[in-house]
Amino acid sequence: MALNIAIIGQGVSGTSTALAILEIHPSMKITLFADRPFEDTCSYGPGGHFEVMEAEHKKWGLISFERFAKLEKEFGSKIGVKYVSGFVQSDNESFIEKLGEFNAEIVHNYRKMNSREMKHIFTEPLKYGIHYSTYSTQGRLYVPWLKSQCEKYGAKFIRREIHSIEELADEGYDIIINCAGLHGGKVSKDDNEMSPLRGIAFEIDAPGWKHFSFSELETFVIPL
Repeated sequence: MALNIAIIGQGVSGTSTALAILEIHPSMKITLFADRPFEDTCSYGPGGHFEVMEAEHKKWGLISFERFAKLEKEFGSKIGVKYVSGFVQSDNESFIEKLGEFNAEIVHNYRKMNSREMKHIFTEPLKYGIHYSTYSTQGRLYVPWLKSQCEKYGAKFIRREIHSIEELADEGYDIIINCAGLHGGKVSKDDNEMSPLRGIAFEIDAPGWKHFSFSELETFVIPL
């Protein structure tokens, strides 16, 4: 039975969700709604970095990592998926231990860094550091590719502001999936406290820098 599915949001979450459904159930009819051009969304801006931050996400993290490995081998940088190695630093040993608990069995080459390495690499090293290899995504390439794959299955992309899930339910959709990001609570009418974190992103031409680097989660560099 072909269901009529609406997805609110055309960013990385919405398009990834649509493609995941269509690859398993190609007969599904999917329509994705967005209230603004892709260039004005968060998915267009900062690079994505794969890591697991919650214990209950490890199962899905492993599936996602395998997916990115497949995409990188088949398509590589032309769709914005890149295999990268790098570092995470922290003065909080517990934070580093948790990252290991969540990621060591999923990412590649996971290990703790010694003080000699950290002094060589960082100008002002923190107390603890880890190294691992993972995948990054460049949204301005990756999301348009996801969209093109969805369109091959017949998915429709519509520019329209959705004010509530009920609005689409009244139009006869069998399933409605909320991928509206910061507007997710607004359209579901169950969370009025979601707000963006203040952040500043710079795109720098630095061809000699090949690694990602995180100072906890506050300051980071992702090579695109």
